[in-house]
Amino acid sequence: MQSVAKYLLPFLFLLLSSCIFGPVKELKSQIEDSWTDEDIPKNPTRLAENVPEASSKQLWQQNIGGEFLRNLEPAYCDGVIYVSNNEKSVYAIDATNGEILWSRALDDEVSAGIICNENRLYFVTGNGFLWSLSIDGLTQWKSFVGQILTKPLHHGDSVLVKTISNKFSSYNAGNGSLNWSYQSPSPPLLVKSWGGMVYSEETIYSGLPSGKIVALNFNTGALMWEATYSQPKGTSDIERANDTTSSPVIDEPFIYIASSKGNVASLDKKTGNIIWDRNLSSFYGISGFQNYIIITHDSGSIYAVSKDTSEILWRNADFLNRDVKLGKFFQDKIMLGDYAGYLHFVDIETGKTSSRLKVAEKSIFNYISIEEDILVIDKSSNLTRIKITNLSPASSASNLNNETNSELEKDTKIEQESASQNEKSFIDDLIFWD
Repeated sequence: MQSVAKYLLPFLFLLLSSCIFGPVKELKSQIEDSWTDEDIPKNPTRLAENVPEASSKQLWQQNIGGEFLRNLEPAYCDGVIYVSNNEKSVYAIDATNGEILWSRALDDEVSAGIICNENRLYFVTGNGFLWSLSIDGLTQWKSFVGQILTKPLHHGDSVLVKTISNKFSSYNAGNGSLNWSYQSPSPPLLVKSWGGMVYSEETIYSGLPSGKIVALNFNTGALMWEATYSQPKGTSDIERANDTTSSPVIDEPFIYIASSKGNVASLDKKTGNIIWDRNLSSFYGISGFQNYIIITHDSGSIYAVSKDTSEILWRNADFLNRDVKLGKFFQDKIMLGDYAGYLHFVDIETGKTSSRLKVAEKSIFNYISIEEDILVIDKSSNLTRIKITNLSPASSASNLNNETNSELEKDTKIEQESASQNEKSFIDDLIFWD
């Protein structure tokens, strides 16, 4: 019997580990390949040769030390940029000349982006504290709120936060006292969410796990409505993990939202009733401009979807596997930064790549419009302000084809199926069981 047990126990361990640790290891490998930016992504699309360089002028560049290990949204108020990296400090930078006005050491890293108004800064650190600083960098108050990966939201006299377990809390912006809190029901397996919150007409909107969106009363935290816009699929909890990792887009009277594995949808902002939904997902999120919803697919393809009909208007495949993130708007173009330090400009109406600009030697983490210029933040903690003097018209060298609607639909289906097989799930750091 002892001899049998001697061989049976190792056999059982290997059997269980192949069922449990194997899939987890595979998912973790996928995550590290796609999200650490330590190496060149697998099979990145080569840049089209005939896309012209945008005419530009570098106004200034400032390095704040260390490296950006994740995307921390900067804030811009009254001519000052407020930013943090992984060095446990917050910096105030003069947007005119790049001079560091002050820096403030913290007791932990900023865990999500910074927000600001004319008097205060607000942010959350990794140890779970919501901070309020004066515009001179002096501490006004600190309140413990829990683990946060979502940038706070400020409106009026309140600051709102959302924890990784989807607890929403409102704090007095002046003294940090709690106004109200609301705990959203959560599934057993959670992707730790950093899906943003948006404010509109005394209501807070935010995506939730399992392809849901919630609307809360801004003043009381009362539930207005909750809707499922993207049904989870699969049999296991891992397969059904379907979070919303970006902010909703509001265009009265509708709200648009996308899940990380499932659908993009249009809903009635007042009731939560679904107007339309279609099978097109994004981990990076969506942005809205005029009649377009711009979707950055996990593959790197950029889609334009009609707000009215959900029809795919065009698809740009120039940036497959180039680690482009959320598209942002500059003039009449979509801005996209990639792993190689290029800033790309895509024509909104045609979907063709019109220009590009080499800005950094490492991955671009963020890019925002400042007045009529662009602020670019790269992995090496360089902040660069650029004035664009000319953007070329859409280039014929773009990989965009004049596809029919049926061909676009076919490409979308293939891309969605591929994304489902390679779901980014953040096992060690971003998934936990309650």
